[in-house]
Amino acid sequence: MIRNLLTIALRRVKRQRSLTLLHILGLSIGLMSCIFVWLYSNEELSFDQFHEQGDRIYRINQTFIWGDDDALFGSTGPAVMGALWREVPEFESMTRVHTPGNFLISHSNALGEQQVFEEEHLLAVDSNFLEIFTFPLLQGNPKTALINPKSIVLTASMAQKYFGNENALGKQLELGEQPNKQSYLITGVAADVPANSHIQFDFLLSMSSFPRVKKSADSWMWTTFVTFGLLREDADPDVVAQKVAAVPGKYLEAFLQKYRGISYEEFLASGEEWNLYIQPFLDTHLRSTHVYSRLNEVSDINTLYILWLIAGLILTLSMINFVNLSTAKATTRAKEVGIRKVIGSARKQLIAQFLVESFIYVVGAVIVSLFLVEFLLPAFNGITEKSISITQLFSPDFILVLFVLTLVIGLLSGLYPAFYLSSFRPALVLKGKNMQGLGGTRTRNTLVAAQFAISIAMITCTLIVRDQVEFWKNADLGFDRENKIIIEHAERLGTSVEAYENMLLQHPLVERVSHSSDTPPMIFDFDNFVRNGEEQRNISVNYLTSDEHFLEVYGLSLMMGRNFSREFTETHHIIVNESLTKSFGFDTPEDALNQPITYNEVDYKIIGIVRDFNSNLSDQIYPTAIFDASAPIFRDPSTELTVSLVRDLTADETMDLLSDFESNWNLIQSSAPFDYTFMDQEFLQFFKETIRFSHILKALASLAIFIACLGLIGLVAFVIEKRNKEIGIRKVLGASVTNIWILLSGNFGRLLLIGFVIATPLSWYLMAQWLESFPMRTTISVFTLVASGVLMLLIAVITMSFQTLKASRMNPVDYLKEE
Repeated sequence: MIRNLLTIALRRVKRQRSLTLLHILGLSIGLMSCIFVWLYSNEELSFDQFHEQGDRIYRINQTFIWGDDDALFGSTGPAVMGALWREVPEFESMTRVHTPGNFLISHSNALGEQQVFEEEHLLAVDSNFLEIFTFPLLQGNPKTALINPKSIVLTASMAQKYFGNENALGKQLELGEQPNKQSYLITGVAADVPANSHIQFDFLLSMSSFPRVKKSADSWMWTTFVTFGLLREDADPDVVAQKVAAVPGKYLEAFLQKYRGISYEEFLASGEEWNLYIQPFLDTHLRSTHVYSRLNEVSDINTLYILWLIAGLILTLSMINFVNLSTAKATTRAKEVGIRKVIGSARKQLIAQFLVESFIYVVGAVIVSLFLVEFLLPAFNGITEKSISITQLFSPDFILVLFVLTLVIGLLSGLYPAFYLSSFRPALVLKGKNMQGLGGTRTRNTLVAAQFAISIAMITCTLIVRDQVEFWKNADLGFDRENKIIIEHAERLGTSVEAYENMLLQHPLVERVSHSSDTPPMIFDFDNFVRNGEEQRNISVNYLTSDEHFLEVYGLSLMMGRNFSREFTETHHIIVNESLTKSFGFDTPEDALNQPITYNEVDYKIIGIVRDFNSNLSDQIYPTAIFDASAPIFRDPSTELTVSLVRDLTADETMDLLSDFESNWNLIQSSAPFDYTFMDQEFLQFFKETIRFSHILKALASLAIFIACLGLIGLVAFVIEKRNKEIGIRKVLGASVTNIWILLSGNFGRLLLIGFVIATPLSWYLMAQWLESFPMRTTISVFTLVASGVLMLLIAVITMSFQTLKASRMNPVDYLKEE
């Protein structure tokens, strides 16, 4: 019997090639979408799972002490680890990761040539780092490799880069620049860090190599240390969390008294907080959108939920199409059903026949979807910026999931058509009368309305994500970020910075040049400033150093006072923004002019006040201070040059300009590489995850729309098949092509409107929740909601028009010849 069912089903599939193509194409696209989302989710969920003790590792987070932001900080001061180690015995071990920034690394190759590279992925770690985290060493002892000062562990790819096939262990690398260049001994070679690791590095430096770490061992405010604790196996995380939370109250008193001159109670009374929290390390990648991460970018688990919801909706669209296309061709199978019932076929045999056909289509769709995935995987990796391999599809878990999915889709897609087609009564069918069976019209209209709702929701979500990205691109941040090139590490030019700036200004495409310690909106240096008086005020301020051209280059508006000038000695002068004057309690900005502000026990006179600008893409404007480059403040010595161009350049002009910049650089500093970035590109790096999500959503929405078009083909085919005799009669009576088109499309508008009414509030609610996670966010426009429905309407009209116009032009004789 099974053989007979398969033979009949295969003949049927082969005979109706166009229907087979539509069935398999629709289902394969739905399956392909699910497979791609599975691959992406599997990659995201696999982050950090390779650490043998990963389930016992916890990161220490703290209150964001540098402002009023509700988010947490994923890093702490160097003193936090010692305090926790003394107060929380449940920690079996603790370690810190410090981010010292970029380094120049130099090395003489086998030919005696000096090679210099600027390396970004360097971390300073405590000596037990490799005992807590599973980063296996190919060479060296993980227990001793990072104990001694000036010890360095590099990855296998870096060992190949610097030493080729030679054994790197025991050799030397020189880090830094003259006069502070130092030799480091290679004490280990680690396997390359997996892409699915939150902690990424090419080099590990021993923490003892940095004297400032020991000097600042009591600091809670130098928050560049990511602190991790390994819990004992019998430890209760909830108990540990309570003990960790109690630590600041015990240790901050002495620190605040020493460095801020206030007690812990006074600190709390001022409305500020300083709390510590523990977070499972395995949650850092997908559940840290509320935590400022220092080591790597993070993703959002909600993004995976949304993608799975979308993949499920696309697969639902595919199955709806299958049902519609199957029932739309009911007339062509009605006589077959009638004859088979007359000669003795039971209804269960017919249901089995139709289910076998359904499974053949689904199996064919599975095979086609796998080929599509393999063909489109490079494009998918490009969109998601992943390196997913097709070999992941051969895992036992995926094969099991695919098998179960095939069974479920085959049943869900095939049951209704099977029961519907097998319900025809042979006496009526053989007289030429069609049967609706099981309320066919109502069920089909419900499915089509659901299809419209899903498609409109997909379009709406895509447009809202696009609106958010465009909002970021066009947001008024209070400064000019157009047509700017940032030249990194200008401090390497030494005393020749000004000479280099003059070289740049000679170029006709260069309008202005400025040097500064940071550039907006990437200013993240916070520290405490004090206003002395009857009521002393101590607030956290975002600060930078710059020259006299900075305000002009970035278009910062000077409200009052003056800019820095070479006519004055600006060592103890400062320019502030409006928010700083308000935070320090000045009634008006004018009252702040020429008043002293204390930083590091040195008074700086406010000589100018600029309008507020967004210094670091927060949802609030932080108090910001601008020092002259000559100010005696302790900070990272790095300097950035901002080159403002006269206009937007072509690609060729840009390359020629950068070539000139590099040539001028090499005339002054040939031992250090020329490094640059474009401000607009660096700006968009802040929104990299959302832009990537936008690209994924756009691709999935396009697939959903394509499947929706297939569904409309099924709907129109059914309407034409059901009303073909009516079309013929109307044409005989003089109906025009337009009349016939309206007749065939009449029910469509009502179903689309129902779908729009269902989709709009749901998509609005979901996307409003999604937007809440962004400090800078757009509002959902009514125009966007309406545009989604209009776009779906246009797509539907175009899709339907081919079939309806073709039907309206048919010869009525072809419809009425059986009457």
